[in-house]
Amino acid sequence: MHRSTAGQLEFWASIGRKAEKLLDPSVVQALLHAQLADDAGSSSQKNNQKLASLIQQSQAAPESVRFLDASLVKQSLADFSGSDF
Repeated sequence: MHRSTAGQLEFWASIGRKAEKLLDPSVVQALLHAQLADDAGSSSQKNNQKLASLIQQSQAAPESVRFLDASLVKQSLADFSGSDF
């Protein structure tokens, strides 16, 4: 409860490392994949709703919620080779 952010990250990373040693790697991958998909779905939906509400109430400009500079995105190329997308 009194750890810094970096301390919290290291604490949970150490728990993850210990769990990986105890569990079969395929089980760890399946758990991570399922949890990441659940987290991303619910987190993304909540964030999108919050951002949409702020924009509708004129408390945020649509441009302010970009994570990446638009000019950099236009110049970039995505390479998904080797991924399971």
